[in-house]
Amino acid sequence: NSQFGDDDIASLHISATAKRKEIQSYLQQQEAIIRRMEAINGNLLREWKKIDSSDDGDICDGEKTIGDNRCRVDVHSPMVLGLYKQELALKQQCFNTVCLTENRDVQLACLSAWLEQPYLSTHGDMHIDALECYLQLLK
Repeated sequence: NSQFGDDDIASLHISATAKRKEIQSYLQQQEAIIRRMEAINGNLLREWKKIDSSDDGDICDGEKTIGDNRCRVDVHSPMVLGLYKQELALKQQCFNTVCLTENRDVQLACLSAWLEQPYLSTHGDMHIDALECYLQLLK
């Protein structure tokens, strides 16, 4: 005897399909954000080249040092973009894996990776801090 009737199973299937579409929509939104980040990154790098090649010299002073690269947009902006791209790729892989497997351990590992955001939590803060430093100097 099954504890679920045909109506219950159909309802679960509809709910799962709706959630799958919702997550696919979320991932598409994230892809659009990354495309906008690519455009912003290009603009920042063009501005950086203008400032870096100007007669004003280095806009970053010793007090603004972050690691070895201080607040260099040409170093940190592409790194931030790369980290977000890696994170999106991980989320897409997690989504595809969860949809294709019935193994609960694999599903939990994917959920953990999704929530942990390993690419962003490892190095993201340092690069974002450096970009904030640069933007503060432009004010």
